[in-house]
Amino acid sequence: MTDLPQLVVLTCMDFRVDPLGALRLAPGEAFVLRNAGAVWSDDVHRSLRLARGLGVTRVRVVAHTDCAAHGRDDAAAAAAAHATAERIGAALPELEAEAAVLDLGTGLCRPAR
Repeated sequence: MTDLPQLVVLTCMDFRVDPLGALRLAPGEAFVLRNAGAVWSDDVHRSLRLARGLGVTRVRVVAHTDCAAHGRDDAAAAAAAHATAERIGAALPELEAEAAVLDLGTGLCRPAR
């Protein structure tokens, strides 16, 4: 049996976002969750609890530039990703959560602050 990934990527549902490519991961190296704006929700919480039971230890919240869910405000998208990572850490402290922003223009991911 193939080892299951230890990483979940929570990202936006925007079709321009390729989460695996942005993080230089191959298919099968991460579970991917998507919702509008890459934000905390009951469904994200439920999915992360299940993923934790499958051996997941890390979560990377990936927002992106020009996100309609955040009014196309890049600073707001970054702040929301950071807040979501903090919320994940508070709700599921055994998971290491971090936030990043994908620049759709350059394809580069940087830490969200």
